[in-house]
Amino acid sequence: MLLRVHSAPGFELAPAWLVSNGEDTVGPVPTHVLVRGYLEGRIPAGCLVQPSSGGDWRELEEVREIRALSLKELPSGPRASLRRPQETIRWLEDARDVSETLALSLHGACSVTQASIGVLYRVRPPIDLPVVSACYGDAELELGMVVPRRDPALALAREGDPTVLEPDATPAARAVAMRLCPDRVPVSLAIVPIRAATELAGVLELARFDHPFRGTDVRSLISLMAATVARLEELTVLDL
Repeated sequence: MLLRVHSAPGFELAPAWLVSNGEDTVGPVPTHVLVRGYLEGRIPAGCLVQPSSGGDWRELEEVREIRALSLKELPSGPRASLRRPQETIRWLEDARDVSETLALSLHGACSVTQASIGVLYRVRPPIDLPVVSACYGDAELELGMVVPRRDPALALAREGDPTVLEPDATPAARAVAMRLCPDRVPVSLAIVPIRAATELAGVLELARFDHPFRGTDVRSLISLMAATVARLEELTVLDL
């Protein structure tokens, strides 16, 4: 699984890394590939990493995107095991900033639904428009991308319910497909609103290329989205 997440104003791209097990060094490895390798157990926890642009070698868990997942505290077994919303909610309680909150929320949602690609966007100052704040998988867009205020998928999200969409069936489905995978044809799409009371705090858009989403899986994310909003409010960063 691949993970990219924005962490600070300006929407800078995550760095690439050199990775060493003490004998061999590989790289540069993009951050999302580094996370995937760690989750799948192909990059051992004892490896050291160095920014490809230069700097000191550091422990793997000092990489923000890996630390955000609190993986060192996970029980034994496959690291990519956040298959239940309750597991992700437990990690959300310890998220230290908006980046970690969004990373955990998006990663957990994609794990639960087995989405191939996912994005999370939310309104950010100073432009007060929805912008992509986290990406999962090979989403063919950039962090900081602005979602039009009149976007049909955003309009559907404002109605408040998680929705499974057939590709090309509606304007909302076409908008999601064009945003997530303009050069690939998904089997199934989903929109999951993140609501704070009556306000829309953010939106998840998900895509699968193997099997359709099950409505029950998507609806099961409601508790996870509520926990995401609660943590954002605790961090006093919800700005909608």
